[in-house]
Amino acid sequence: MKADQIQEFIEMQNPASPVYWQVAESLRKRILSGELRPGTRFPPEPELASALGINRLTLRRSLQILTEQRLITQLPRRGTFVSFARTKGLRIGVVFPTNSFLELGSYFQQLLAGINYGMFGKENSELVFINSAGIKSSKSIETINRARCDGLIVAINHRLLAKILCQKAYDHIPMIFVNSFEPCVEAADRYIVRLAKGSIQTGVKHLLALGHTRIAYISLHIPFLRMLLQRNDEFLNCRLKDGINAIGKAGEDWFDYSRKTACDLCKSKNPPTAIVCPGIIFASGAWQGVMDAGLRIPEDVSLVGFDPVENTNPYMTAVEQPIGIMMKKAVDLIYDMKSAGKPLKEQIYSFPAELQERGSCKPLETGDRKKPAAEDNFKQDKTSHCKQQTGGD
Repeated sequence: MKADQIQEFIEMQNPASPVYWQVAESLRKRILSGELRPGTRFPPEPELASALGINRLTLRRSLQILTEQRLITQLPRRGTFVSFARTKGLRIGVVFPTNSFLELGSYFQQLLAGINYGMFGKENSELVFINSAGIKSSKSIETINRARCDGLIVAINHRLLAKILCQKAYDHIPMIFVNSFEPCVEAADRYIVRLAKGSIQTGVKHLLALGHTRIAYISLHIPFLRMLLQRNDEFLNCRLKDGINAIGKAGEDWFDYSRKTACDLCKSKNPPTAIVCPGIIFASGAWQGVMDAGLRIPEDVSLVGFDPVENTNPYMTAVEQPIGIMMKKAVDLIYDMKSAGKPLKEQIYSFPAELQERGSCKPLETGDRKKPAAEDNFKQDKTSHCKQQTGGD
């Protein structure tokens, strides 16, 4: 590269900054942008300094800064070369709900942390947050095009959103749906990373093993949230003889409904000895409801939550999704989809839940009640024998 071409790149705009710093900063921008490509040879120092109108000492200070930043390499008797090679990364869009993270509880915060974990080691990659409201509008494809995404991670489960993103107009965009059970997603050959079925049954089995049979399940029936419907069905399919189906109708506040329902159940003539919930907001409400009823956890009532925030109160036993592993898989799948000759082996990638015992459950002390075997009370069937206490599905 000739000295006059280098000179065209230099911008002297801030008189408050030293000249050597301005020269280094201008060259740094051009190297990082790709205007000065790897292997580009700078002109000899005398020629370059003369073209820039600076002395060689000032030039050397500028080049020393770039050398320390590992952007150039200075070889004795050979010259100065651009050594930085820009790594090709991806720009991944993450579709989140309209609500803020704080309003939605910890689940989406954990998803974000998991995606960040998945991006570790992916140099020069970017995350772009896309509000789901923009996709649900009539200009949905424009919203995604403006974001300039190489792929999408759909972190929200919503029937209308899924139908839009499964249209043929979006076939060119690699996308991964998280925890989706929408039939249209599978029919459109979209890829899915989700928790394996049976997560609620994992919690129920744990309580049965501790001797509990009168187990209450507190949730809501929300038609457009199939992930929640799936968990509700998992409890109903357990066919617990003394189980309490406390699935309310849509429209209730999750925390308030769970709190009131747990309190009412605990004050009833035949209260549950254990409660299981399909999400952290439900579980937090149920915990408070037990306290409102004047009972203690786990002394009076055992509680199994779902995806609690680790090392925070209440410290509850819970069914947990391996969110970090799931989100890393989602990111890796998008990279695989963008790599030529690397086909994906499956359409749905399922990850089993794990139960973490943190002290909110204890064995049932029944006195004259015989501790039942878990297999005697745990039978999967499409029909539920649980008693309906509140709401309906």
